[in-house]
Amino acid sequence: MAIQAALLIAQGASKAGEIFSTLEAGKIEQRKLKFDADQVLLNAQRRTNDRLERLLDVMAINNASLGKRGIAQEGSPQNILESDFRKMSRVAQSDLLDARTANISLRSQASAVRRMSRIKAAGSLLGFAGDVGKTGGLK
Repeated sequence: MAIQAALLIAQGASKAGEIFSTLEAGKIEQRKLKFDADQVLLNAQRRTNDRLERLLDVMAINNASLGKRGIAQEGSPQNILESDFRKMSRVAQSDLLDARTANISLRSQASAVRRMSRIKAAGSLLGFAGDVGKTGGLK
């Protein structure tokens, strides 16, 4: 009887370790997915800033070049720059929207991973309890 009790305690401890590992793996995966989600947004914002910087550099060079020649920036060159700026803004908005969508998707996956680890751990615990109830220990 003492051997059976010791065996049952060892089996319970082993199952508890398995359940803990399952829950921790879920937490780790959730953190990783949330980090990835944040990175998606940061990268999109960085790309937007880079695009804006490049466009502003081109505009500044163009203004300086035209200014040296005594040309006021009106008409066609100005219209082209304004058009480029509007296009860049649309691309940036689209990129940020895509990044936000990916962010939401990754955060949803993170929640699902965590829920699944809890379900798996609960199933494992219930299976262990059922085996103990039927046989007095694991098979």
